[in-house]
Amino acid sequence: MNRRGGASRRGGRAPKVTGGGQPGLIKVVLLQSEIDVLDMRKLIRTLGVLVEGEIKSRTHKGIGIDDRPLPPYSAAYKRQLKKGGENSQRVDLTVTGGLVNSVKSTEPRTLKTGGSLLIQPGTGNSPEVRFEGGVARRTGKRGPPHRIVGTWLHEGTGKMRARPWLGISPEGAKRVVVALTRRIDRLFRKDRRGGQ
Repeated sequence: MNRRGGASRRGGRAPKVTGGGQPGLIKVVLLQSEIDVLDMRKLIRTLGVLVEGEIKSRTHKGIGIDDRPLPPYSAAYKRQLKKGGENSQRVDLTVTGGLVNSVKSTEPRTLKTGGSLLIQPGTGNSPEVRFEGGVARRTGKRGPPHRIVGTWLHEGTGKMRARPWLGISPEGAKRVVVALTRRIDRLFRKDRRGGQ
């Protein structure tokens, strides 16, 4: 696929990639001729790495899966942060970095005509922190597991509004399709040269 979204150099069409509607869901549609040449396991792993990178990059910027800033903190939480010396108004899901950095693609599965993988936070946990003098300080305790915190943040709780972050955004899906198409084109060029 060229940068304008046209056909690739192989004379066919670019792979169809969609995502952004549901957390962690992205779909790649390939022609049978592409499936015959490509190592689907490698392609699925590549897709996982690309999506992981998109989620991490976007979340570090405070942007949700709708490509908009994450919903603001509640007034009560803003007061709590201000009391601790933190004046930032931007929602930051990366105070320790543990949750977002733990996002990995797992369980790659391949079928004759496709495959799937799961993208989720890891099972570890991060240090509990409290803001003091504008600095996040460790309390000496450990927080809940990343998968639980990630779900709380994504779906919200009775006390905290949802901040959907774990998934591919529409703009992220566009970047992934460009990168994945380049990868497929390289594999096709390599195949035409006899694997050299």
